[in-house]
Amino acid sequence: MEIEIPQVLRKQERLFRFTFIVIIFSFPLSTYISESLGIESSILSIASRAISLIVVLYYLLFLFIHKLFKPPSYTFWLFILFWILYSFRILNDTIYHGIELGRDPGLYYLFGFVLSFFTSIPLFIYVPIDETKLEKQVFFILIILTLLAMNNSLKSENLFMVRLGGNEKLNPITTGLISSLMIVLSLRRLVFKKKNIVSLLVNLSMIGLGLVNLLIVSSKSSFIFIGLVLIMILLKEVKKGKISSIVLLSFPIFLVILTIILGGYAEYINLALYRFTEASDDQSNQERIILINGAVNQFLSSPIFGSFLEEKTLKIYPHNVVLDAFMAMGIIGGTLYLVIFLKYIYNTITLLFKSNFNIISIMAFAHLLLGLTSGSLSFHQELWYFIAIISFFSSSIYYNRQVEGSNSNPT
Repeated sequence: MEIEIPQVLRKQERLFRFTFIVIIFSFPLSTYISESLGIESSILSIASRAISLIVVLYYLLFLFIHKLFKPPSYTFWLFILFWILYSFRILNDTIYHGIELGRDPGLYYLFGFVLSFFTSIPLFIYVPIDETKLEKQVFFILIILTLLAMNNSLKSENLFMVRLGGNEKLNPITTGLISSLMIVLSLRRLVFKKKNIVSLLVNLSMIGLGLVNLLIVSSKSSFIFIGLVLIMILLKEVKKGKISSIVLLSFPIFLVILTIILGGYAEYINLALYRFTEASDDQSNQERIILINGAVNQFLSSPIFGSFLEEKTLKIYPHNVVLDAFMAMGIIGGTLYLVIFLKYIYNTITLLFKSNFNIISIMAFAHLLLGLTSGSLSFHQELWYFIAIISFFSSSIYYNRQVEGSNSNPT
């Protein structure tokens, strides 16, 4: 039986979905659109950040006006405590050691304080999410982004680069994330949704385009994400005795790969596999090794309070949020972040299985893996968003679009 939702919560749900779409997708949309139109990307990029901040301010104001600002879990207070401690590191290193940073110190305030910290605050508040509507909206936007990414790739003079880092006009991490989400969501819809000829063709087409884009950028974390989600879905379906799901999951991917091979493009599959089979020769992997070693040494040199915002050799974050926390904040801040992150892992995995891999859990899992392979405390703001959202969403008593019918928050 559906539970009646108060009108104010319905308004909050619609506003949350709008806020979610804006803060997650406005930046990649602005980037791809600017490249497609041939205009300066920074103009639309700045506009997208400004719009995101305005939308979040409006959502936060709505929560306060309707007395809905009641964080449902202790994760919120751990989050606040962490950022209080982390702010001392940002202030110290940008004010007194800004010249040693590889980035403009102002970016730590924009992406760290504004986009990662402040923008995450209202996302901790419980909201009865309409999963069906949110999935449709996300799926539609992913289709647009997938097509824009493909268009930009085809316009490139060098479609497949030696490193397979992707089209020189595109961010390989962002393109890989979008492509892998497109593939996983399409496969999920094939398994768990009612199918007709139109939805079947759309999902198969998006799997094909997503896979081609993914081969172009060859993001390792994206391949790992797809593989892990497929394994979890198969385990769940086999446990339920639905062996047919194996065919539904494997056939589209097999069909696309076969088409690529028959089309004479098998070499690109081999190039993508090269990044895994010859990892020691990959420039990206070599840089990651330097970053990891440097970050570990910096932590060991100052294990209590941490050493610096960045790895000092390459002057960039170490591409792993947990290592980033220990390097920058030592045992105290690193342990605090580790508690937050472990809770996020547990909540995300739990939600994946309990919700039949709904859109929130899928995206949260993607950013979880990205945080371990390319993440940053200050510059991976989407990870903070999902830490906030998962903290309340995973604790909801009802899944499958059933919510509590009162103003009280789930515990």
